[in-house]
Amino acid sequence: MKRHTRPSAYQFSIFKSSSFRIMSIFTGCFVISGLCVMAISGYHSLSLLTRQMQKTVSDEREEALSQAGIHDIAHMRPVMTELVRNGPGFYYLLQDAQEHIVVGNMLHLKPTQGWRNLTWTHRSLPPEHRPVIGYGLTLQDGGYLFVGIDAEPVQTLRRDLWFTFIWGMAGFIIIGAGGG
Repeated sequence: MKRHTRPSAYQFSIFKSSSFRIMSIFTGCFVISGLCVMAISGYHSLSLLTRQMQKTVSDEREEALSQAGIHDIAHMRPVMTELVRNGPGFYYLLQDAQEHIVVGNMLHLKPTQGWRNLTWTHRSLPPEHRPVIGYGLTLQDGGYLFVGIDAEPVQTLRRDLWFTFIWGMAGFIIIGAGGG
């Protein structure tokens, strides 16, 4: 007949030992410092990619405005027609003051001045399920010009950074515990 024995106090005393506490502190510091470095580098990467995309959109918008000369619907229409036909990778929208689409490869947008991050619901014709980052501008005659670019690389990078962050945390815990 076997006798049931209670776990001895020695078996649980390992968690109270100074060695365990030192290892825990080392692991915690290692994980926190590693995750901070990953977070800072990820944020910097996202910011850099977003700024590069915004620069590309700004350059395209400025080129369209300079080709038109005067910033109104009548002068912008031929320029935007040509860009829609021959400007792959960009999203263009020219609306009149009554918010009717004049030229574009996007659906109607509520005129908003400045930078915009759009979801697929405001996308091109035919609708795609990809995000757009772009810039909207009110023209001299009340029309609206929007120039955008596919923002899928930003979403992909953000998703990949989270994946790396989670796996990195697991790796830092294992390495930190081993080192401790």
